[in-house]
Amino acid sequence: MLVIEAFLAWALSTEPAPLGIAVLLLSIPLVFLVGALLALRQRIREIKGGEIDDYRND
Repeated sequence: MLVIEAFLAWALSTEPAPLGIAVLLLSIPLVFLVGALLALRQRIREIKGGEIDDYRND
Protein backbone atom coordinates (compact mmCIF):
# COMPACT_ATOMS: atom_id res chain seq x y z
CA MET A 1 0.00 0.00 0.00
CA LEU A 2 2.83 2.38 0.82
CA VAL A 3 4.50 1.51 -2.49
CA ILE A 4 1.36 2.55 -4.35
CA GLU A 5 1.24 5.77 -2.35
CA ALA A 6 4.89 6.52 -3.14
CA PHE A 7 4.34 5.74 -6.83
CA LEU A 8 1.33 8.08 -6.98
CA ALA A 9 3.32 10.85 -5.29
CA TRP A 10 6.18 10.37 -7.76
CA ALA A 11 3.85 10.28 -10.76
CA LEU A 12 2.07 13.44 -9.65
CA SER A 13 5.37 15.23 -9.09
CA THR A 14 6.68 14.42 -12.58
CA GLU A 15 3.49 15.36 -14.42
CA PRO A 16 1.67 18.08 -12.46
CA ALA A 17 -2.04 17.53 -12.01
CA PRO A 18 -4.65 19.90 -10.59
CA LEU A 19 -4.36 20.09 -6.80
CA GLY A 20 -7.80 18.59 -6.16
CA ILE A 21 -7.07 15.55 -8.31
CA ALA A 22 -3.66 15.06 -6.68
CA VAL A 23 -5.12 15.23 -3.16
CA LEU A 24 -7.91 12.82 -4.10
CA LEU A 25 -5.54 10.30 -5.67
CA LEU A 26 -3.17 10.41 -2.70
CA SER A 27 -5.88 10.25 -0.04
CA ILE A 28 -7.79 7.20 -1.29
CA PRO A 29 -5.05 4.64 -0.44
CA LEU A 30 -4.39 6.40 2.87
CA VAL A 31 -8.02 5.92 3.92
CA PHE A 32 -7.72 2.16 3.39
CA LEU A 33 -4.36 2.06 5.17
CA VAL A 34 -5.68 3.91 8.22
CA GLY A 35 -8.76 1.66 8.32
CA ALA A 36 -6.63 -1.48 8.21
CA LEU A 37 -4.37 -0.20 10.99
CA LEU A 38 -7.36 0.68 13.17
CA ALA A 39 -8.87 -2.79 12.65
CA LEU A 40 -5.52 -4.38 13.52
CA ARG A 41 -5.26 -2.31 16.70
CA GLN A 42 -8.79 -3.28 17.72
CA ARG A 43 -8.09 -6.96 17.08
CA ILE A 44 -4.90 -6.88 19.15
CA ARG A 45 -6.83 -5.30 22.03
CA GLU A 46 -9.47 -8.05 21.77
CA ILE A 47 -6.83 -10.77 21.89
CA LYS A 48 -5.05 -9.17 24.86
CA GLY A 49 -8.38 -8.70 26.66
CA GLY A 50 -9.27 -12.36 26.29
CA GLU A 51 -12.49 -11.71 24.38
CA ILE A 52 -11.84 -14.70 22.16
CA ASP A 53 -12.18 -16.98 25.20
CA ASP A 54 -15.71 -15.68 25.83
CA TYR A 55 -16.96 -17.21 22.57
CA ARG A 56 -15.61 -20.73 22.99
CA ASN A 57 -18.09 -23.56 23.42
CA ASP A 58 -15.98 -25.65 25.80
